[in-house]
Amino acid sequence: MLISCFVAPDDEQAAQVIDWPSGPVEPAGDAEGQDAFPVVDTKIEPVVTLTKLAEILSGTPYDELAADKRISTLLAQKDEYEVLVLTVSDSVKAALAGASDEDLVRAAGPWSQIEEFHGLIDLDDLLEVMRELGLLARQAVDSGHSMYVWWCA
Repeated sequence: MLISCFVAPDDEQAAQVIDWPSGPVEPAGDAEGQDAFPVVDTKIEPVVTLTKLAEILSGTPYDELAADKRISTLLAQKDEYEVLVLTVSDSVKAALAGASDEDLVRAAGPWSQIEEFHGLIDLDDLLEVMRELGLLARQAVDSGHSMYVWWCA
């Protein structure tokens, strides 16, 4: 399974990634002038796990974060849902963008223990992904863009 988070200007442009050969890292041949989007390969299920990270970082209850209408909204699918493009909610983006490195270090331990990781995640690898996601979220905020997930089963 390949899972990447990326930044795009809007939902329409993010949805076009569904037809790109390698997701957000390689535009389709007919996307003349289109550059690849900023991307982080996470290999982390984005729906529940990123929301739980946002809960840890922001202190906002999970149920409140999960009620956001943009949490993992399906923008595009292909091959009977083998490839998906999903939204990342603005509250998750804001929690990641607002986290300092110290915040991420403090959150890494509790996040690594969530049931979705089954105790099988390496803390150093997880922290590296968290830092990359934080940078990606800050880039999204600074540019006024949104974050998305490309998921290929």
